[in-house]
Amino acid sequence: MAPSCKVDPLVYALTGEQIPASNTTIQTRLAQIGWNSADIAKFRDDRLAAGLSWPLAVEPEMVVSMAAFAAELMAARSQLGLVGPVSPPSRRRALNADEKRLIADRPPHWG
Repeated sequence: MAPSCKVDPLVYALTGEQIPASNTTIQTRLAQIGWNSADIAKFRDDRLAAGLSWPLAVEPEMVVSMAAFAAELMAARSQLGLVGPVSPPSRRRALNADEKRLIADRPPHWG
């Protein structure tokens, strides 16, 4: 089920849980649904071991600004002691012609 715009994007990104957005601290919101840093670290490690992404992607409609959300997410991860492993970029598809051209393009001073 896709998250709605009333879902707390930080909690969703960290846990996959869909709870109403709130102005309380991230620790309070997580505690209300029974999650702590150790639970999130296990969830993260399990997803990464299974080849899945973490933090979970949020829909653009869930946030006012993706840049502000990214900063909030990094701050929350830091507060929770979860700075560390993240998902690598997906490599499930081959590069298209434009991507190959951009990668092959070198500045003149590179020879």
